[in-house]
Amino acid sequence: MYYGFNGTNWFRVQTLNDISLMIDAAPKKGFVLRFRADKPYLPLDEEVQKVIDLHNYFGTSSKEFNVIFTADIDVDAQVMFDAIDTLIVTGVNVVCVEAGNEYYSKEQANFDFEYYRQKFDPLRNLLLDHHHTIPFSIFLAPRPSDSNILGGRNDHKRFNDAALEYMSTAPSKDGVSIHIYYGGNEAPIIMEALDKQDIREQEYNEEADVYYQQMYEQSQASDLFEATIAYLDDKFEGRDVWITEFGFNSAGTLKNTLAYATAMFA
Repeated sequence: MYYGFNGTNWFRVQTLNDISLMIDAAPKKGFVLRFRADKPYLPLDEEVQKVIDLHNYFGTSSKEFNVIFTADIDVDAQVMFDAIDTLIVTGVNVVCVEAGNEYYSKEQANFDFEYYRQKFDPLRNLLLDHHHTIPFSIFLAPRPSDSNILGGRNDHKRFNDAALEYMSTAPSKDGVSIHIYYGGNEAPIIMEALDKQDIREQEYNEEADVYYQQMYEQSQASDLFEATIAYLDDKFEGRDVWITEFGFNSAGTLKNTLAYATAMFA
């Protein structure tokens, strides 16, 4: 089991104090950074070096550092392979390479798995030729209609059925990635955001208190997480599962609130 965080924009804002706190909080084994090579803030080679630097910081402790590499499958596969190879050669433990990020989406593969496969195959083949022991993970759509997940969709089912067929002949070490996001089906309160207002410390705000209390309670009453895992266990039995993001759909609206953090921690 790996535990860690999704590192979008991490290297843009990290400080030495952040790194120190992270190392202090990390377990001795299983800490993982999801490195978003598909969404770098700095040039890719600079971000790769920052991953190596973070690995070296962990090397001064007795704690393990691992990386999930989320590849950009819209660029030349050799570019992504070279970045992965650089990490491996310098001693970074790459535990998984993800084939893009939510590539099933309308804006990318538009739920056409064959289009997706043609995008990730060049990188998959390079890895099989040179680093064949590294697990490769393909994305699944999160709300298939043949699950007990609320809001099930037929286009998600079609995409996942094609993914299941592909996985039937994939190497046994390969797995699937999925993101679990609580939306209006699970927490109806978040469908209408709070009006913008000043929240002053030490001043009780009943409207905000009720809103966030309901958000927490509604999410905890939902079985989204359990239903997703049950679906994966049924359809992709024996395959590794990489849950590389989870949260609320309205993260940008809900912000860094105590209710958000408490619900996701639970």
